[in-house]
Amino acid sequence: MKEYNEEPFVYMHPDAAKEKGIADLDMVRVFNKVGEQRVRVKLTNNVAKNCLLMYEAWFGRGTDFNVQNLVDDEAADMGAFKAGAPGVAIHDQFANVEKA
Repeated sequence: MKEYNEEPFVYMHPDAAKEKGIADLDMVRVFNKVGEQRVRVKLTNNVAKNCLLMYEAWFGRGTDFNVQNLVDDEAADMGAFKAGAPGVAIHDQFANVEKA
C-alpha cells in the first residue's frame, strides 16, 4: 500500500462527510466498541454513503495505523461448517467517524 499512498486513508462518500462536517483530507477519528484510529479522510463516490473503507495495516514511517484495531473477533458459524472449528467474522465491522 505504501507504494501507492504515502499515508493511510479512510475513504468516505462526500454526502456522508458533509453531514458530519468533514472535508477531504481532514483528520478524523474512526471508532467503535473495540477501538479507534485517527486517519485522514479521502472523499469518493466509489464508496456507498453508509460505508467507510480502510485498507490493511500501515507499519513503519512513523505511523501505528492498523485497521485491525477496529476488528471485533466475533465468532462465525462458517468456520465450524468448513473446518469443524469456529471461524472469525472479520470482514465487516460497524464503526462511526467524526472530525478529529
